[in-house]
Amino acid sequence: MMRLFLYSLFVTTALVSYSQGRVKPKIIAGLMGAQIDGDQLAGYNKPGLIAGVAMELPLSKHIGAQLEMMYCQKGVRSTSKSLYYSVIRLSYIDISGVVNIYLGPKWVLQPGFSYAILFRARADAALGFVDAKDLFNSSDKCLLLGAEFKLAPKTNVGLRYGYSLTSIRPDANWYNNTLSLSLRFALGGSE
Repeated sequence: MMRLFLYSLFVTTALVSYSQGRVKPKIIAGLMGAQIDGDQLAGYNKPGLIAGVAMELPLSKHIGAQLEMMYCQKGVRSTSKSLYYSVIRLSYIDISGVVNIYLGPKWVLQPGFSYAILFRARADAALGFVDAKDLFNSSDKCLLLGAEFKLAPKTNVGLRYGYSLTSIRPDANWYNNTLSLSLRFALGGSE
């Protein structure tokens, strides 16, 4: 995990140096609805927090490359209609790369990819929470598709869908399936 963090720090520093002040830093805060496909529970019933930072490097008037580092809470929670009781809380450090495609002055389309490192997993099957990190893979790779809408000169609201490319458990076909809503605050000069 430390190697990935140091690599991300190096890439970020290189981008900032190369861009000579063109990088647009952002703060991200929001909520995530999560479910795990393959676990026999349906619905985005597990709410979670997302918080992090982003840096966008404009490549042209209509295209930008954006690197993000976020804390994400994923997992699953059963409902009264579920076959069994279960709560799984998965905490990830998520490093995402998206392409910002500006569709006009207010809309941004964001296809991308993320690599997430699992640092905590807790599970409850009606007997109390226990450590479940050994039951899950240490990382999660996801495809992303999102959109942002400009609310104010330095504030965007973002909606993003994410889906695992590989199973998050070594012994089952379970896939993270997430839908997030976030506010993104630009720092520095005018947006």
